[in-house]
Amino acid sequence: MNCDIFYSLQRVFVIFSLLLISACTSYGLSNDRKQDNQKTDSPIPLIGTQWQLERYWFEDDWVSNLETERISIVFLENHHLNGFSGCNAFSAGYKLKDDRLVIQSILSTRKYCQSRGNIVMHTEGVFLRLLESVTSFVINQNTLILSNKTGKKILIFMKK
Repeated sequence: MNCDIFYSLQRVFVIFSLLLISACTSYGLSNDRKQDNQKTDSPIPLIGTQWQLERYWFEDDWVSNLETERISIVFLENHHLNGFSGCNAFSAGYKLKDDRLVIQSILSTRKYCQSRGNIVMHTEGVFLRLLESVTSFVINQNTLILSNKTGKKILIFMKK
């Protein structure tokens, strides 16, 4: 008889523990999702959307050329991003909180592309350096705007 009570109490304890763990896990996931959700007026999410570079800031002017049309980026849910920088594929980690965005440890393939006087390689190099300096973002309709620490808009993407 005492063993039956012991096993019943043990089952209650196990069930209670599982419910408690489940509640804590659900709470943690919802908090993580709140951090991943960006403050925008747009229904288009940063994460999971493919973005195509429209133009970038270089030497006090906006640059848009045939090469920028080839550059794209996708932010993944696991705090990683992937993209194509005109000649090479790249990936990186990122941290996201509200409208703050920090891109870390950009890794890129090292293929050499010679085209139109090396403009592909130049555009790719400028793009990757700018991407490393991003500290914030805004989504406005179908446009993703990335800015640096001074608040200067440096990369503008369109939803692909």
